[in-house]
Amino acid sequence: FIDFVHPKDRQTFASQIVSGVIIPKDMMSKKPAGMVDQTMYCRIRTHSNLGSGFCVKKGTITFLPFVVNLTFKDVSDEEGKKAYLLVQTTLLSSAYKIPFEPVTERTPFTIRHIANGRVQYIDRAVVPFLGYLPQDICDQDMLMLYHPDDLAQLLQVYDTVLEKGCATKSQVYRMQAQNGDYVKLETEFSSFVNPCSKKLEFIDGKHCVVQGPDNPDVFQTPTGTPDKLPEEEKYKAQMRRDTIVKAMNETNRKHSEAGELVTSRRCMELANLMESFFQEPSRAGDELRLEIHEQDIS
Repeated sequence: FIDFVHPKDRQTFASQIVSGVIIPKDMMSKKPAGMVDQTMYCRIRTHSNLGSGFCVKKGTITFLPFVVNLTFKDVSDEEGKKAYLLVQTTLLSSAYKIPFEPVTERTPFTIRHIANGRVQYIDRAVVPFLGYLPQDICDQDMLMLYHPDDLAQLLQVYDTVLEKGCATKSQVYRMQAQNGDYVKLETEFSSFVNPCSKKLEFIDGKHCVVQGPDNPDVFQTPTGTPDKLPEEEKYKAQMRRDTIVKAMNETNRKHSEAGELVTSRRCMELANLMESFFQEPSRAGDELRLEIHEQDIS
């Protein structure tokens, strides 16, 4: 079966199988006896047209996106118990039917990136809206998906999130889909700073698409050459991306310095308190003076 899987997805497919084989026994006990399920996304090869002959090697190879459920099942027969891998696939379809389709029923999805802009986590709900499979976008530069003309607006949003540390909602902007076109969306950005290391761990973006792309099939392979920006515009866009990354790293430094300052202040307060104990004059004799009155026995 793996011969039908797209070369880019084979490592992910193999990893899912391995994780299913070595899954802990306590997790297996939560499933029906002898069954373990794994879910993933991958592209599977298809040959839909043999009208010109039966030599599929010379034909155009087409891959379609599927959600794949892998079930490891133990089956007992006369020869004993054997493990089988059951593969159930469901074809994925784009969330859009027409060009520039307005989205009325908005389904939020989350994309998380770290301080250098690299994607750390992608919500599976993103797949029909942007066309990316999780393995396509993980560890890629999130900032490259933003439309160059919208980077100035997004720079202000990032500055607000990093400065105030609270969730901030953006205006409508554009993000590139897998097919090369752009969708319009709104995003609520939030940040998380590790309370121990005082470093920015990640930026969460909770996205809602408001308008689909020109080409409604987000899973289609990009055709033609992408629009080339003039060198000056390309330089400006990269400068804004670099500024966003610099702002996220500056936040790391500021929080680290703030943490060190608080720690230093507490150490000084403790030292002053201990010093006051040792320098305070001893008044034990005065405070513990005991007056003894003789009783009149007569």
